[in-house]
Amino acid sequence: MEVATVTAYVVGFPSINASAGPYTFSNSGFIFEPSPFKIIAGKQTDVTIKATRETASGTEVMDDYDGTKTLAITLTSYIIPSTGTIQPSLVNSNVTFVDGVGTLSLQYNDAGQINVTVRDNANDIEGVMVVEARPDKLALCDLSVQNTVKAHNGTSSGGPAFA
Repeated sequence: MEVATVTAYVVGFPSINASAGPYTFSNSGFIFEPSPFKIIAGKQTDVTIKATRETASGTEVMDDYDGTKTLAITLTSYIIPSTGTIQPSLVNSNVTFVDGVGTLSLQYNDAGQINVTVRDNANDIEGVMVVEARPDKLALCDLSVQNTVKAHNGTSSGGPAFA
């Protein structure tokens, strides 16, 4: 996107004047595949991460974004439920990119939907990953009271409960 008019004053640099420019700003960031990223709570899972930039013809992968980059989680937003205390973690904070594409391993020890902001501070690139985590297993066990197995026919107002 090209900006037609920019007015700026920089203290100590009188050489910047109204004739400087033109200025071009581009949008770059990470995208994640698949999206949303569906995981099992407590298990590390790999996601594809792509460094992208916006061009006149659309968004493209930055094929010159290569090598090992140190990434960090800078923000976690809790969506469902809207509060939480457990943070996701990057299993591999050093990710090797080839032609702008790498593999990131994430682990989240809770269930729900969160937004995770991943950032490369050295290159000023970040992106938001939507993570949907489900429990590993859900078990309905027999309820025993005084060595007698009770039926699973309780309700929220009474009767035998789930154990």
